[in-house]
Amino acid sequence: MYKGILSAIAGFFFFSSGDVIAKLLSKDGYDPFQISFLYALVAALLLLACSKSLGGVRATFATRKKALHVLRGVLQAPTQALVFYAIARLPLSTAYAVIFLAPFLTAALAVPVLKERATVSRWMLIAAGFAGVLVALRPDTQDMSWAIVAVAVVACSAAARNVLVVKMGPQETPLSLALFPSAAIVVFSALPAMHGWTPLTSTTALAMLVGGVAFGAGLLLTALAFRYAPVSVAAPFHYTQIIWGVLAGMVLFGNPPDVWTLVGCGIIVLSGIALVRLRRPSSQAPVRAEAIVSVP
Repeated sequence: MYKGILSAIAGFFFFSSGDVIAKLLSKDGYDPFQISFLYALVAALLLLACSKSLGGVRATFATRKKALHVLRGVLQAPTQALVFYAIARLPLSTAYAVIFLAPFLTAALAVPVLKERATVSRWMLIAAGFAGVLVALRPDTQDMSWAIVAVAVVACSAAARNVLVVKMGPQETPLSLALFPSAAIVVFSALPAMHGWTPLTSTTALAMLVGGVAFGAGLLLTALAFRYAPVSVAAPFHYTQIIWGVLAGMVLFGNPPDVWTLVGCGIIVLSGIALVRLRRPSSQAPVRAEAIVSVP
């Protein structure tokens, strides 16, 4: 179990590291689609190199759920560019506060789509998660920019993808859950990336490589986390990304969060953890939708 916890912590740290590098690259004038394309390309190659530990290429492509994987890929394809667009314009803590609507949207969507039982406690925690985002953003004072709309779209897409993962069932390989979305991002981002391509210097090429490795490592480690530990144990560590986002914003970008952002993020984290652990699944029970960790 401890291997799962450590894998989850490391995986979500790598995701945040990739976001930080993407924010720095955006400041140098690189288009979100170019960053997204190169990140996903590096990640896909890394996943293929580690394919044996993630279920193998043959088993992955032998899946009978190809249609669901394609649909999940279509939903995933634009989201990384949207995240990079948003974090170039927003503090990381603000962007993450909106993105972390995904578990609550997932829990709500699972009721009509997956026929999961809706309890009063569950709806109260979903409402608390939305309230946390409102506290963090303070719509009466916050400029509702296109960047906030972008991360809201990402959260909705992540919720839909999470439900699809549950519908696929546990027989899918961890590789399939990470490789197919990465490939979809590569295909979707290729044309706009080439259209707005900015030549790479040796420094930015290295940054793109490190960012792509961080993204791929995040996908790899979070996939392994759910192999080594139950979802009810590993999933709450997704919220460590908010901690990394707050620290990076303070140290690297001079964006210390105000007290309302911290309070809102705290409400989101506590509500999300409570939602995941509300009804711990037994080892034989199916995975609940809100326990699935979405990949940005």
